[in-house]
Amino acid sequence: MSKAQQFHIIHGSEEHLGPLAMLAAGIPAEKVPGGNWWTIDAQARPGDRVIFYIRRPVSCLVAIGTVISPPRLQGDPFEGWYGRYIADIADVQLLSRPIPVQEIRQRFPNWAYWRQPRAHICVPPQFAMRFWNYVLSHL
Repeated sequence: MSKAQQFHIIHGSEEHLGPLAMLAAGIPAEKVPGGNWWTIDAQARPGDRVIFYIRRPVSCLVAIGTVISPPRLQGDPFEGWYGRYIADIADVQLLSRPIPVQEIRQRFPNWAYWRQPRAHICVPPQFAMRFWNYVLSHL
């Protein structure tokens, strides 16, 4: 029995906006600074969907994508994010407008994560479909 598709929020910073736009424009990952891998939960699986959250000062959701590789431990101590799980992401689509964290807090007031979104997470089941549909309404 296969695991149901999950939704993950993955984090980036302002410097990731350009590479996300390049991936969304269909530029091959080999030509994108940093490629197409991101830190993610170890439980992610190919086919799961991701929502890109850009931290301060932007503090907005900006894009969606699809996990295309099983998570792997970044085992090279000379590479970024050593000791974290990473996975390749494809099918990146930019949202029609960024969704500010304040708007998400208003829409999902009972979801404590948005008080201080510090790290990537798997969206809890009680919020998953409603949150995903809300994000999709901004494509």
